[in-house]
Amino acid sequence: MATQRSDQQPRRVTITCPCGKRLAVSSQHSGKRTKCPTCGEPLVIPGDALPPNDASAHPVNEAEGVRTNTLIALWSFVGIFALACIFFVVWHSHSSHQLQIASANDRISDAVVSATEWIAGKSSLDGEVVEQQLVVALQDDNATERTNGEATLAQVRERLVQLAEEARIEKSEQDATAIFEDAKMRLNEKEVERAIELLGKYVTHPHATSKAEAQLLLAEAKIAVSDMLVVEVLVDMTDEDFDRVTTTGEISDGKVRHPILVVVRSETVRRNLKKAAQRREEVRIAEEKRVETERLAMMERLRKEEERKQAEEERMQIQLLAERQAAERLRQMRENPTLAPQVEDVANFPRRYIGKFVRFKGVQVLGDIERDKYVGNLFCVPLFSSRDKYFTGSGDELIVTTSDRMAESLLNTLDDDEKFFNCDVYCEITQIMRFNQMVTHAKIYKIEVYDLGGNIGKVFNE
Repeated sequence: MATQRSDQQPRRVTITCPCGKRLAVSSQHSGKRTKCPTCGEPLVIPGDALPPNDASAHPVNEAEGVRTNTLIALWSFVGIFALACIFFVVWHSHSSHQLQIASANDRISDAVVSATEWIAGKSSLDGEVVEQQLVVALQDDNATERTNGEATLAQVRERLVQLAEEARIEKSEQDATAIFEDAKMRLNEKEVERAIELLGKYVTHPHATSKAEAQLLLAEAKIAVSDMLVVEVLVDMTDEDFDRVTTTGEISDGKVRHPILVVVRSETVRRNLKKAAQRREEVRIAEEKRVETERLAMMERLRKEEERKQAEEERMQIQLLAERQAAERLRQMRENPTLAPQVEDVANFPRRYIGKFVRFKGVQVLGDIERDKYVGNLFCVPLFSSRDKYFTGSGDELIVTTSDRMAESLLNTLDDDEKFFNCDVYCEITQIMRFNQMVTHAKIYKIEVYDLGGNIGKVFNE
């Protein structure tokens, strides 16, 4: 009985769901149905062989197992097929995109080659077509190599601008040339006024290629038709040249050389001969009046200059006489001063005597005469006044000096310890700078020395 119970002990059975979930259940539930906890799929729990007395259970369990295995295989095939399809789609999509990128880059490269040839002038394509090819190629979103294409596109556009500018300039030059040719044609037909208008337009044209020639032609044309210029030339001519032009009708000044314009100018000359003759007569009369006026003005200037010279001579004579009279008065004042003060008076009351001539009577002149560097290195003369007051000659109250000539004469006559006792000293009273202040200055210009008899024995002068 014990062995029988041991054989009937339940085992653990493993079930695999088509979703891949594995379940472990007891064998005692064999033949029962359950659900997968993951996907909810109904499952049949398999078990051991049926007991001999349960014959109806075996066919059922076998069918259930076959169905389960079929489902598992089917779902496995579906999964593998789905994965293969996904891989194929991804691979095909990637390959297709790479082909599109390569194709877009090739189109850019081809457009760049074509554009480069066009820029170098080796292609017969139109520039706008080349530009459009580059634009279309660069607009492809699949293109990855754009740098070279964009740079080439910029060069193409720059070249298009240059070509457009060259074409514009060429067209402008052609227009200017047409104007010039029209002007020369008008000139040959003697339509000078119209030719002048066209030449003026041409020389101001920015793309005129023969501007110097046109300017010369324009200047000659203006001279040839200008009445005013012709009259001016005729009026300025000599009588001989005017007579010749009156006969020939041509002005030979070299300003007009074009054959047609020479004829036109000759016509202008003949048309203005009478007017020029009248102007020449007017100019001649005006010139005679001008010359006469200048002659009269010159005579008037000479008369006034003569009167001025006479007046100047009279003034100089009066001034010279006055100077002589003043010099004579000054000489008389120097020789015979009206003032004879004491030396002390001049030293004490300088304002009364500054600028005047005085004579100090009865003074003593000492022989120790020396230069003083503080008064301009002049010779200072010491003396005693008639009241026996000593003046050093370079003192603060009165400075007494004399000229170099008088000083040398005095020094040659007197020694340092000698003196003249009875002298009349003639001085001019001024002021002199000493130690940065003005000091009264008596400048000796004459000394009269009296002898014991009261007569003048010696005289010293400047």
